[in-house]
Amino acid sequence: MSIQAYSRLAGHIVRGLPLFVRMNFGDFEKTASARLRYMVRYAYDSVELYRRKYDEAGIKPQHIRGVEDLGRLPLVTKKDLVDAYPSGILSRRLKPGDYYMGSTSGSTGVPVRIFKDRGVLSTLMTASMFLNRMAGSYLGMKIRPDSMMYIFVDAPDSLEGVIVAEKSRLPVRFFKQNPHLDALEPVETHVEGINQYKPDILVTYPSVLRNMALYAARNEVQMHQPQALMVTGELLDPNTRRVIERVFKGELLNFYAATECGVVAMECRYHKGMHVKAGSAIVEVVCDGKAVAQGETGEIVVTELWNGATPIIRYAGLGDVGQFATDECPCGARTPRLKVIEGRKSDAIELKGNVTIHPFSLTLALEHIPGITRFQIVQEEIDLVRAVIVPEGVGTAELAETIRYRLKEIIRDRTRVEVVFVHDIPRLPNGQNHRVVVSKIARLSLV
Repeated sequence: MSIQAYSRLAGHIVRGLPLFVRMNFGDFEKTASARLRYMVRYAYDSVELYRRKYDEAGIKPQHIRGVEDLGRLPLVTKKDLVDAYPSGILSRRLKPGDYYMGSTSGSTGVPVRIFKDRGVLSTLMTASMFLNRMAGSYLGMKIRPDSMMYIFVDAPDSLEGVIVAEKSRLPVRFFKQNPHLDALEPVETHVEGINQYKPDILVTYPSVLRNMALYAARNEVQMHQPQALMVTGELLDPNTRRVIERVFKGELLNFYAATECGVVAMECRYHKGMHVKAGSAIVEVVCDGKAVAQGETGEIVVTELWNGATPIIRYAGLGDVGQFATDECPCGARTPRLKVIEGRKSDAIELKGNVTIHPFSLTLALEHIPGITRFQIVQEEIDLVRAVIVPEGVGTAELAETIRYRLKEIIRDRTRVEVVFVHDIPRLPNGQNHRVVVSKIARLSLV
């Protein structure tokens, strides 16, 4: 490795370790208030969306002294980010090369593109060279070095794909690349990969683990057993947890994360909710923009404290419903614990011949087609998938054909695809967003 490469690595470590320590081991309340003051001032000065919203609300940065003043700020919606993209959500202080564009998977039916600070990502990845050791200590397990495996969407503009690409730029002598598979590959490929690499820690989506568990049970396949299974990106509901735990015996830990705001909270081995990473995010549970009492249910709102490319402050676009736990956790951590009641959940599509289509394959196919405001994909019958589309204006035959073509690329000739244009896809009676991929076909269950 060249002297220049060593110099870059040293710079990453020098910048990354203090940031890593402050986010994970610092004085949480003090760090959160200080970072909030900085981010509000930074966003107001350099991001058009925030200056406009704060001016309309009559709010100036000096009004926000700490976390206690957070409720004075207006909420930022998913529509705000979509409408202001690209120039209105990108900080004027960053130069090309300082940031990258990340795209959501479309799991809420309203796809979003935002910008991420490349420098923050690089320093955190450098500091995370100790992640395996920390995870082992956290779980009370002996974890082998470089024994973590990922199964994520590997699309070029997905957050996961960018992280893999960014990590590959780091010196391989210090950063052995963990094996990873694309979540959109067939379930058989995932099963074979787990049994081949035999990881101690597997990081993926709940639906990927669920599909592997169903496949292994149906085909009587013996599975390698990772010591820990970390899942994120979707709702881990009790039924899905039971299906997974019937096949996988390792510790199943739920992480609350999203492309827009990164990792926000994580479960400990006592499974009594997810501990908020108070050094890197602030989480609120609100109703009509106002905080609800502890233990009451409301909409989850997140403020991310480090991304300087597209600041995320009081973001209400995740579409999740939750509450804060009122009891103490046996692990002894004092940070707030979040319990997600309803959230991002999608069904796999089951086709003839025991073919399983991961839901993100379908949402990614539609997420950035011009002319789509919101969508839902419903499997009505074994041979019929219907795309329900809220268009921008009036739906056209050309738009319908593009949607059919994109879905047919994935489903091929295994089933029919219909496109239906509607004025709106209403929320559920409890205020929760609709499920984006829905299968009405009864699937094999282990419960």
